[in-house]
Amino acid sequence: MQSIKARLTVVAASAMIAGSGAPAFVLAAQGNDLVNEVRKELRSLPSYGVFDLLTFVANPDGSVVLAGYVVNSSLKTDAEKAVAGIKGVTKVDNRIEVAPNSIADDEVRRRIFRAIYRDPFLAKYGTAADEMAATRPRFSPWGNRFHDFPIFRGSRWMQAPFFGEEPVGDYGIHILVKNGVVTLVGEVDSEDDKKTVVANASRVAAASKVVDALYVRPKK
Repeated sequence: MQSIKARLTVVAASAMIAGSGAPAFVLAAQGNDLVNEVRKELRSLPSYGVFDLLTFVANPDGSVVLAGYVVNSSLKTDAEKAVAGIKGVTKVDNRIEVAPNSIADDEVRRRIFRAIYRDPFLAKYGTAADEMAATRPRFSPWGNRFHDFPIFRGSRWMQAPFFGEEPVGDYGIHILVKNGVVTLVGEVDSEDDKKTVVANASRVAAASKVVDALYVRPKK
């Protein structure tokens, strides 16, 4: 393990409900070891897939806040158990939101998935396999540099269910659906890729709205 190196990170100090005012912030020193262990455990959850997005913050006292949006309640429980078992974790505050049961939303998820991941132009971001068999993609995950991404400091990230915390992504593009509203979250390589993703999703008639929360990775 690497030695613990503190870094200043802006984190949400208190939970917020969607649509409420700006959150209070504190500066917290995060140990890289604990952050990396939490991220590793969340990524390894077998049911964590393209229709979920987990976020977290690890505090200096060993407490960890989990947030995000998941399709199945079992993933919320599994995430808490996995993080609670990490050496040095003193407490887990589980704020993960579980999607409402909705046949209509399930259909939107399937259609958006096909619109994005079956486009040959976007194949590099995931797999064109059936979504139920595609929870473990074969490419580098994203989300290691949360506070380098201006889009993740936007107002929507400071509200429930994310609370302005560190996102952990497996797919290049995560598809979050609630009451017909689709939020696309992740990293893409170019503005052209981003426009294609949003355009493909917007053509799905079953989606009432498409929210673009995609980040264009800077060119090296």
